[in-house]
Amino acid sequence: MFRFAPLVMLLFALISANEALAKSIDPRESFRSGVEAFRNGNLEQARKDLEAAQDQGLATRSLTYNLGVVYFQLRDYAQAETTFRKLIPTKQKALAYYNIGLTHLARRNNQKAIVAFEQVMASNPKKKLRTLASSQLEQLQKSAAKQTPSKRKNEKQPSWKGLASVGIGYDSNVGLFPGSARNNIDAPFLELHGSTTGYVYGDGRSGALAIVKAYSRQYASEEDFNVQIVQPELSWVEKTAIGAVSLGIGGDHIWRDGKTREQRARILAELSTRACPGPGARCAVKAEVADIDPSTGFEAYGGQRYRLNTDYQLSAGDWSGKLEYRFEYNSREDLQTQSEFFSLSPLRHGLRSQLSYSFTPRLTVKLQGGFRFSRYPDAHQLRVPVLTVLEIHG
Repeated sequence: MFRFAPLVMLLFALISANEALAKSIDPRESFRSGVEAFRNGNLEQARKDLEAAQDQGLATRSLTYNLGVVYFQLRDYAQAETTFRKLIPTKQKALAYYNIGLTHLARRNNQKAIVAFEQVMASNPKKKLRTLASSQLEQLQKSAAKQTPSKRKNEKQPSWKGLASVGIGYDSNVGLFPGSARNNIDAPFLELHGSTTGYVYGDGRSGALAIVKAYSRQYASEEDFNVQIVQPELSWVEKTAIGAVSLGIGGDHIWRDGKTREQRARILAELSTRACPGPGARCAVKAEVADIDPSTGFEAYGGQRYRLNTDYQLSAGDWSGKLEYRFEYNSREDLQTQSEFFSLSPLRHGLRSQLSYSFTPRLTVKLQGGFRFSRYPDAHQLRVPVLTVLEIHG
C-alpha cells in the first residue's frame, strides 16, 4: 500500500501546480501581447494571444473589436462578421455594422453590404462614420448602375420575407354604434394577420417589389361582423444613398360574413429620405388614391378615398421613436333612405406615436399610442314627413 504513496503525492502536486499557474495568468497580459503582435504584423500570433485572453475570461469591447479586426486581416471573413456582431447590443453598434459591411464587401456580397451600411446610417453614428458609410453606399450605387443587364439577372436575389401574427381581444361595440344608442353589441374575437414581401424583378436597389397582406377578424357570437381582407401591391422601387422613391398599384378585396363587400383599386407613391434633422433620422411621405367598387347592398360606400401619410423616425443607440400623421378625404355615395340620411364621406386626421427599446438584437419592446378625429361634412338627418291636419267641424 505504501509503495503507491509517492505517485499519489506527485499527482496532487502536479494538479496544484497547474491550478496555481492558471490563476497566475493575467488575461490582460495576453490581450496586450496580442495587440503588440498585431502592430508588429504577426497576425497568427495576435490571433492566438487574443483568443487566449478570451478563453481566460476577458470579455471587453476592445478585445472583441481587435479580435474581429485580426480575423478580417487573416481573411476569415465569416468569423470576423460573427465577432463584430457581438458589438451590436453595445454603444459601438454603428461601428459594428460598418465592419460587418466590410466583411460582406470582401466576400462580394453587395446586397448584404448595402443592408449593413444602411444600418450604420440608422444607428446614430458619429460624423466620420456617417461619412464613410454614406460613401460606401454611394460607391455601391454607382457600381450597380454600371452592371450589365445579364450581370444583374445572374445576381442572387434577396430572399422573400414573411410575417404572421395571432391575437385575441374583446370588442365592447362591434357595430360601432353611437354612444346614444340603446343597445351595443359586444363579443370576443380572434384576429389573424399575415404578409409576405419580396422582389419579383431586380434587386434591393432597383426593382419591382411585391407585397401581399391578409387580415381576418372572427367574432365568437356575431358572425355577421366577421371581416376578411386581402391586399396585394406591386411597386417599382429606386433606392439611393439617402433614401428611396417608389410608385405602384394595389388592390383590396373585402369580405363580410363570408360575402364580398367591396373591392378597391389603388395607386401608391412614396418618398423616403435620411436627409432630415436628428440622430439616425428618416422621413417619409406616402400618397394613395383608391377607387371603391362596392357589392350589392353596400352601394353607398362607392366612390373615392384619398390619403396622405407623413412620418418622422429617430434612432439613438438602442432607442428609436416614430411620429406619424395621416390625412384622409372620402368622396362616397352616402346612404339615403326614405326617412334618414347617413354621411359616409368623413374627413379624418390621425396621429400615432411609437417608442421602442432594443434589449438585444432579437428582443425589442414597443409602446404605441394614437388618436383619430373624424368630421362628417353632412350631419345625420332624420326626415319626418309633414302631416296635414284636417279640421272637422260638427
